[in-house]
Amino acid sequence: MIDKNGIKIIKGATVDVPAPRDADDGYNNEFRGTVTGTHGDYVIVEDQEENSICIEPERIEVVDEELEAQENQEAIKKFLKK
Repeated sequence: MIDKNGIKIIKGATVDVPAPRDADDGYNNEFRGTVTGTHGDYVIVEDQEENSICIEPERIEVVDEELEAQENQEAIKKFLKK
């Protein structure tokens, strides 16, 4: 399965889940979670409280944690130089 940016979704990947479209989505807010598997055409994502939802793969975004950590470190260094 492929996320909204064309990145392959794999079990264990960290993903950003957008705000729900309506009450039928089964969750209340956008969140960051972990892919635990698939169910038919859907991706199963678990949140930090171990609640799981099924969502269309084209709605989620795989997070590049290494790139994000690097960007955070660069931002901290830049901030501390001021």
